[in-house]
Amino acid sequence: MTTHRRTMAAVAALIAVASFAGCTRSPGDAKGKADSDLGQKVASSDIKCGLSNGKKAAGKPIKVGAISTMSNGVDFSSSPLAAKAYFDCVNANGGINGRPVDYDSQDDALDPQKGSALATQFAENKDVVAMVGDASFVSCGIEQPIYAAADLYSITGVGVPRSCFFSKNIAPVNGGPRLSMVSQAKFLVDEYGATSISTQVTGLPDLGDWLVQGLKDYARDAGIAVPLGEPAPVPVKDANSVAVSIGKSGTDAFIAGFPGPDNASVLKAALQQGLQDKVRFGCLTSCYDSTFPSQIGDGWNGKFTTNSEFTLLNAKTPDNLNWRAVISKYGEPDQVRDSFSQAGYVAARILVDTLMSLDPNDITRKSVSKAVVGIKDFKTDMMCTPWYFGDSDHHNANHQLHNVKLDGDGNFVPGADCFETPDPELADVLAQEKADPSLIGK
Repeated sequence: MTTHRRTMAAVAALIAVASFAGCTRSPGDAKGKADSDLGQKVASSDIKCGLSNGKKAAGKPIKVGAISTMSNGVDFSSSPLAAKAYFDCVNANGGINGRPVDYDSQDDALDPQKGSALATQFAENKDVVAMVGDASFVSCGIEQPIYAAADLYSITGVGVPRSCFFSKNIAPVNGGPRLSMVSQAKFLVDEYGATSISTQVTGLPDLGDWLVQGLKDYARDAGIAVPLGEPAPVPVKDANSVAVSIGKSGTDAFIAGFPGPDNASVLKAALQQGLQDKVRFGCLTSCYDSTFPSQIGDGWNGKFTTNSEFTLLNAKTPDNLNWRAVISKYGEPDQVRDSFSQAGYVAARILVDTLMSLDPNDITRKSVSKAVVGIKDFKTDMMCTPWYFGDSDHHNANHQLHNVKLDGDGNFVPGADCFETPDPELADVLAQEKADPSLIGK
């Protein structure tokens, strides 16, 4: 059986489980609290998008697409929704030198066959010049050969499985769950002296085993133990059993490795069992959502940490405040403010800046693909280091991450920022940056 068929078969089984219950996080989860963590009113008067001229773009639309997992038990819609909000803002402010962006965001529904069909549809439509803001659990490995044959490239918002980072035509702006896992593990060791770290992850192919291997590699080099739980399908149907297994593992620390809503369920179950005083709990970036503290209960105040692949959600830096203002004005009501929303916004900004550099009368797939591959030294206060695309089969430009923790009042505060993630899988990425320092502005 080919890898492609194994992936489809494994995911099909997980879809059957996911259909019974959702780990979907909807915009309504943040109702009435969307920007309360900022401690100030989001100002829309100073929004910067595109030409920032207040004039609606009326030229020939520029078509771009996205494929994300937004249903069937997993909802990563915050990335494409943020990209859409930014494009709407750009279109209301002159567009791409007068031309609006026509953004077509599609849902693969956790189904690789649907993902394949969507990728083929976008690839065959020559008017689609690029993909941007994608966030798929299952489609990257299937998309790559389709995009390669069509000379189509994706500035992906949220890469999830390994194939999103090891594809020539796909470059995520996020760090990815493996780096998130390793970065959080290092933080737990450095900050709290953890000598053993357990985790439990989804059993999705090209994902769960990749995350666990990343933790094992770090643990080997750091000299700590890794008592592992069994992979579980998403959504997690029995959070109590997961919590019981954590308590029995004897671990110092545990990193929750599921989508955000499942992690919240596990943490609530662990709180009921009194584990918050026995095990130091951490999480992947999927937990870093402005409403997450209210989802898990104040019993975790001062006792929970999480990784963030971008700057703090409430950072009062120019780009981050612009993201919040764009979502507030052009996004959906109470749209989720999380790291994946930051990713979609940054991905859209990178593409817009790239398109702005081109002759507006010669924006074709060929010209855009050449420009996308040539992107380098993109700087934003939302990321620790400059981002680049580059001509490589391994894309992981965002490899220095943030870690945050809950304080005694239930607010996320800085933990440790911008240290290099000690993952041996980054060796070729670091070598590439050393060989061509211009990629990161050196």
